Amino acid sequence: LRSYLRDLDRKAGRRGGLVICGDFNVAHQDIDIWNPEAHQIKRQAGTTAPERESFANLLKELDLVDAFRHGNPEAREVYTYWSSRARSRPVNKGLRLDYFLCSARLFNKESEAFVCGSKVLDTFGGSDHCP
Repeated sequence: LRSYLRDLDRKAGRRGGLVICGDFNVAHQDIDIWNPEAHQIKRQAGTTAPERESFANLLKELDLVDAFRHGNPEAREVYTYWSSRARSRPVNKGLRLDYFLCSARLFNKESEAFVCGSKVLDTFGGSDHCP
């Protein structure tokens, strides 16, 4: 995947960049977890140290930026996934697992395309995830 993404980024050149979005099934930072200090977090899928480190390495290797966190570095209690089984959405006990990852150059307006903002639309229902 990383090799494929590098090739796509190379093809985009200075005129554009990568925009990769979707459910990555990993909560990148503690701020993306409603209860990061809980003992089960160290072994819960999507929150383990190896998963989070691998995701951080992907961002670094491909020079990608989390579009939401870039514009909202201190935003807390903003999640994109809630357990339906535990009925976590009404009490906002969630994880931020869904991302728009963009080439860093799309944030400094060096290319013809650029990122001008990112929001989590957590009022959209119908799923255990939101856009």
